[in-house]
Amino acid sequence: MDVWRNVYDFANDAPVLAHVLFVLLPLAILFLGWRYPSVKYSTKEETTPFSDVDVRPPSRMLSIIIMCFAGIWIFILLPNSIIEYTHTKSVYKQKQYRTVTGIVTDFSPMPEGGHKYETFTVAGVPFSFSDFEVADYGYNNAASHGGVIRAGLPVRIAYMAKKDRNVILILDTLAAKPNSK
Repeated sequence: MDVWRNVYDFANDAPVLAHVLFVLLPLAILFLGWRYPSVKYSTKEETTPFSDVDVRPPSRMLSIIIMCFAGIWIFILLPNSIIEYTHTKSVYKQKQYRTVTGIVTDFSPMPEGGHKYETFTVAGVPFSFSDFEVADYGYNNAASHGGVIRAGLPVRIAYMAKKDRNVILILDTLAAKPNSK
């Protein structure tokens, strides 16, 4: 009897909003620095080792421009991220995904530094993902970063089809059979 071991399940995955939060901290620091400047610049001439360098207070206009770009980034990425997660969760909960069982073939691993998707096929169904692109909310752990997928591995995959690729929602591998004496 085959024993399947669950490696990944979307139900255990939290939404990834790190790329949006990545912008919030610098934006908050920039806003606070613009709103409450604490550094007072003197207008008198000072002699320092770098006295020929012109020291000026940061431009408020530059701060406003940076805050606007960060704000646009947040207002575009955050809603898209929430919509993507909600859609994936809906497909998962309503079991509107497809399943495939078979052996991993045509395996092409992602290099450790990225810049390429890890790709493979199971029973004629192609899959591709990258550790560096987490917008799909599915399994994206490449072999070069500790992922389990390898050529010749028996797998059972529940997936949803997206525009450009199939997103893995559940990944099971065939557990090693115990030695019987």
